[in-house]
Amino acid sequence: MFACAFARTMQRSSRSWKFASRPAASPPTPKLSISTIRLSATLWAPIRTTLLDAFESIVRFDIAVATDWVFVHSGVVVWNGAAIAVPAPSMHGKSRLVDALVRAGAIYYSDEYAVIDSQGFVHPFQRPISLRTASGTVRRTMLRNPNFAGAVPLRLVVSTRYEPGAEWRPRRGTAAEALLVLLSNTVRARLAPRETLRVLARAVARAELLEGCRGEAESVALLLLEDQHEA
Repeated sequence: MFACAFARTMQRSSRSWKFASRPAASPPTPKLSISTIRLSATLWAPIRTTLLDAFESIVRFDIAVATDWVFVHSGVVVWNGAAIAVPAPSMHGKSRLVDALVRAGAIYYSDEYAVIDSQGFVHPFQRPISLRTASGTVRRTMLRNPNFAGAVPLRLVVSTRYEPGAEWRPRRGTAAEALLVLLSNTVRARLAPRETLRVLARAVARAELLEGCRGEAESVALLLLEDQHEA
C-alpha cells in the first residue's frame, strides 16, 4: 500500500513539475509612440546637461591642479590694458558682475579662473558665462572678445558679494591684502603653497584691493571702470 501511494505521489509531482517548467509566454513588446519618444528626450535633456557640466568642471579642476601656473577661482576682465579680477566662490554674484563689466566696455577674459603665469601675468580662460535667471535656471552666453589683449598685468582685485539694496562703498586695501584674497580662492594653494605665493606676489606687485558688499551689478561696474580710468 505504501509503495502504491508513493508511486501515485511521484506521478503527480512529475506532472506538476513538467507543467511548472514550461517556458512562460514572452511579454508583449511595448509600442513606442512619437509622443513617448519626445517625452523621454525632454526628461533626459536636463540630466544630460547636468552630467556634461559636472564632467567639464572635473576636467577644468584637473587642469588647474596639474599645471605650474596658478588658477584662481575668479572672474576676469581687462580694462585699459590691465586685468580686473573678481575672486569669489560660487553664488556670490561674480558672473553677474563680470557680465556687467563687459557690457560697460571691458574685455571679457574669464568667468571661471584667473590664470596667472609664473611671471605674474594674467591670461584668458574663456568659456560661456553662466548667469542664473529669476527662476533659478542657468543661462549660458558666450561673450565675444574681439579686442584680445594677450597676457596682461593685474591692476585691481575686487572682493565683493551681492546684497540686495547695498550701496557700493568699498574699502581700499593693500597689495598684501589682495594677495590673501586671491590665495583663499586658489586651487593649488594647499598642494604647492610656496610656488603659489611666489606667483601671486608677482601678480599683485602693482595691484590694489577694493572690498565691500555691492548692490546691482550694472551701477557697480560703471563705478569700477571709472575708478580705474582715473587711476
